[in-house]
Amino acid sequence: MERLASILLVSLLLPGHIPISSADKIAAPMSSKVISKNTPTVIPTDKGSVSRALFTTMVKQREPLDEVVVLEDGIPQVYFFTELRQLKGKVIVHRWEYNGKVVSEVAFKVGGNRWRVYSKKSLRPDQQGKWTVVVVDDKGWPYRAAMFQYGEDTPASEPPEVIPPARVSTSIPE
Repeated sequence: MERLASILLVSLLLPGHIPISSADKIAAPMSSKVISKNTPTVIPTDKGSVSRALFTTMVKQREPLDEVVVLEDGIPQVYFFTELRQLKGKVIVHRWEYNGKVVSEVAFKVGGNRWRVYSKKSLRPDQQGKWTVVVVDDKGWPYRAAMFQYGEDTPASEPPEVIPPARVSTSIPE
């Protein structure tokens, strides 16, 4: 389980697709089910990557003006900028998510080995919360994800929800 968590953590931090080799295979627990034996396994083979991915309040001359992590409410729009490397001829998608739900997808055809693109989202005052953009290829394989907070994280009148830590059992049930 620790190996699985380490692989997932490292794969989220590294740019590009998740490499899969025979050394990376993880044994499935005995209780897992096979959905379909006929479903092919698709492993991305391109070597391209996202060298930069960030939210910004403006793009000038194909470069982000600033970097946004928390955006005050009342600002009407935000841009998501990405710089792509070695993906010429591929289709890349910015998948915009609001509080965990996909709200739009913007596709780009990459025209060069170094390609900079951006998409824009207009924001309404009632859309405060967590925003994520996942950069995926045309088959849905993720390259990179970034998040920002629009407005306040929680209303001032409500205390934040406290989630107790998970209990770890060191004994084996009989």
